[in-house]
Amino acid sequence: GTSFELTFTTVAPLIALMESLEVEQLRYCLAVLAATHDPAAEPTIASYAGHADERVRSEAREALIELAGRR
Repeated sequence: GTSFELTFTTVAPLIALMESLEVEQLRYCLAVLAATHDPAAEPTIASYAGHADERVRSEAREALIELAGRR
């Protein structure tokens, strides 16, 4: 199979779109940012920890744990 590494630079353009996304899309974006394991993703992920939707808050918490665990 194909193997690739997600880099923050590759997925950073998503950040500009995140405010306009639906909850499920937003959750995927948070997971993708966490998968980069790049500390540069932390401010964006953390900014969703206070989101109005619990599912987004939960995904943000999980994403921050993932990000911190792989540095």
